[in-house]
Amino acid sequence: MPSRCFASSQALHDLLTEYNEWDNTYVAFSSDHGYSLGQYRVPTHKMQVYDNCLRVPFLIRGPGITPGQTINALTQFADLGPTFLQLAGAASTPASMDGRSFAPAIISTLPADPRPWRTEHLASYVLCRSTTARGGEPSAAWPPPPCA
Repeated sequence: MPSRCFASSQALHDLLTEYNEWDNTYVAFSSDHGYSLGQYRVPTHKMQVYDNCLRVPFLIRGPGITPGQTINALTQFADLGPTFLQLAGAASTPASMDGRSFAPAIISTLPADPRPWRTEHLASYVLCRSTTARGGEPSAAWPPPPCA
């Protein structure tokens, strides 16, 4: 039995093909990096700065992208907005947006940002817990309250 992800992907493909838009559409898949519960004998999740806790899968297909290629660029989720804007034909990224487009790394004919690409990334994690009115059991309220 196909997974729900596969079935959804197939349904999207079929719909875009029916409307003759498959070859004109970028489709991207990504994921969370999971919980990592118990790895490295640490009982918490997403707090370790190990490679497998920081990396997430990202797949994209569409016009101009060579199937099967891999890029070796240090990207962040903040880069997705500028990347999708450039793929959609935007001339620039609004100054209010964080991140940089990595579209030129996957489609070499697109104009690249003249600044050198990042080679380092700061990973940090902050979580403060509060108590609830349900008898004081901890909850992860969002946004978390300031740390005391």
